[in-house]
Amino acid sequence: PAFRRTVDGATRWQRGMHKAASKSNTAIQWCMATPMDVLTSLEFDSVTNFRVSGDYCYGNSWKIGISSLLVSALGKAPSKDTLWPGCPWTSDHEAPGASLHVTLALFSTGPVGISDGPGFTNGELIRRTISADGTLLKPSRPATLVDSLIRARCSSAKTSKVSSDSEILVAHSSASDDSGLSIRAWYIISFRVRDDMALSRADLYPSAPPTGALYWRQFDNGASCKDGQVAVGSGCITRSFNSIPVPASDFSNTTEGTEFGHVLTTIYPPLCPQSGWLGLGELAKLVPLSTDRFPKVECTPVGIRFAVIGTPGETVDVTAVDANGIIRKKSVQISQRLSHHYVS
Repeated sequence: PAFRRTVDGATRWQRGMHKAASKSNTAIQWCMATPMDVLTSLEFDSVTNFRVSGDYCYGNSWKIGISSLLVSALGKAPSKDTLWPGCPWTSDHEAPGASLHVTLALFSTGPVGISDGPGFTNGELIRRTISADGTLLKPSRPATLVDSLIRARCSSAKTSKVSSDSEILVAHSSASDDSGLSIRAWYIISFRVRDDMALSRADLYPSAPPTGALYWRQFDNGASCKDGQVAVGSGCITRSFNSIPVPASDFSNTTEGTEFGHVLTTIYPPLCPQSGWLGLGELAKLVPLSTDRFPKVECTPVGIRFAVIGTPGETVDVTAVDANGIIRKKSVQISQRLSHHYVS
């Protein structure tokens, strides 16, 4: 109550947390914060992230697409609440939701908290998010709701063809070079989608080039991209000159949460202008072109070149498509002497 009666009471309390954290080199996450708290945190470097979801066990902690906008715009990391299968209170905790919650936690770009009991964690799901030493392989920007859905939810006329209660979030991997910001890939996470629909290039952020082909694939752990096969037409990637399809979700058994069986779509920009190659990245990871794995990806006159970070002894499988449209794979063994490797 004193914080409501004293103008600077809350700020002094928060500054005390920051000073203590700075002395011990500790990062702080604030939960249940108001927009005022988020703005105040701009004074405090120790406050690195904000929980942008409700409590996992009460359900609906997948609602991060709007609340992440303010936090990420102010340079902090959004964070989804910790998660564990078997909390039986709501349908989004059933089996289809387990993979969704792991994906959203990673794409929040904040901490990923796995709160299973000993021996209950699904190791395959977790390995999709990390390198061998546990480093999170994150996107460059947190996942937020696509613009067309925000417009649909704000429209009083309800004339939008987009079902406003769908959940479609967008993130991207990017890197900065001498020419500015370079987009490596966009990522679309979709669930609770009522009908098949299509996203325009404007729904990608930053918007995709207005012309030229885009290439997309849905996450399948890399199973559809086999070395030596044709990339377009084999199920590995699809070429699109217009919109990106978003499939309808499965609403056949909402008691068991089937509508939370999400689709993760990776969208790649046009081919390397000189060589005609396309870098797909590490397809067993949810974020195949994370800068935490590939700090640099560059087009060369005859191909494409990846700088690779890993843990000594780790094998990193890298996939690209050559100028003839053929899938090419290379495995990089991280040596004991070097943490950085290059593969062309």
